[in-house]
Amino acid sequence: SSVDRGVLPKIGDLSANMNLAYQELSDFGGVSTLGGGLNWSPVARLSLSANYSDEDKAPTIQQLNDPTISTPNTAVFDYSTGQTVQVVQITGGDPNLKAENRRILKLGVNWQPLSATDLRLNLAYTRTEVEDEISGFPAITPDLEAALPERFTRADDGTLQSIDARPLNFASREQQDVQWGFNFSKP
Repeated sequence: SSVDRGVLPKIGDLSANMNLAYQELSDFGGVSTLGGGLNWSPVARLSLSANYSDEDKAPTIQQLNDPTISTPNTAVFDYSTGQTVQVVQITGGDPNLKAENRRILKLGVNWQPLSATDLRLNLAYTRTEVEDEISGFPAITPDLEAALPERFTRADDGTLQSIDARPLNFASREQQDVQWGFNFSKP
């Protein structure tokens, strides 16, 4: 709808958008993106927006195919023993990485309270949910070892011997943000 064009002017200015994409990657397979949004200005100087996207992201070629390298005598602090030890650190790619799926919802309000003054108040809410997030190996902590025991090898006496520090998929991550502010300009 459009007030200026006389198309359903009683509901204000309303526009919608949608996007869809599919990409076939030679070293990984297919990933897709779906998104859409609405922009609505029911009255002059007030606009509301809502956008949603659902996108898959493939691991990089390096994350998948870099050669596995075992580096002996890598100094690492072992939280279990409280000592720095020399371990074999395994780095490189992981061909078993899955595609990351990211869903993002954004809601926004923009209001110009005074018509004669270029003052705009903004409010935005963003919710991000990620499944199978691809990440480099995080800092080594006891909680990390408890969560990923297959990535740590210990001798019978408990001495840390090796760490598999290749990239991995985290099960899920959620983040919510609220941003607010204003813009003011005067010549």
